[in-house]
Amino acid sequence: MNVNNGRLQELTEEDLKKVRNGKLKELVEVKKSDMTKKQFKEMKVSKHDNKSVLGKSWTEIRKSKALQKKAVKKALKSKYN
Repeated sequence: MNVNNGRLQELTEEDLKKVRNGKLKELVEVKKSDMTKKQFKEMKVSKHDNKSVLGKSWTEIRKSKALQKKAVKKALKSKYN
């Protein structure tokens, strides 16, 4: 799953190894068993989904990114004020 836009995609073995090693930070490994029928059909996780397994994990990723951005912004603001 692409953590930037929620798109689901099949990966080659080479890309899968990179994801597992942490070299591809924008992708997260997902099991087919975690996907709902709608997610499997559309190959996308809804931004508003907070009930399914993938929806919960994507929400957590987005929240942590937002908190990191906020912390950086706050640090920069306090540095220059």
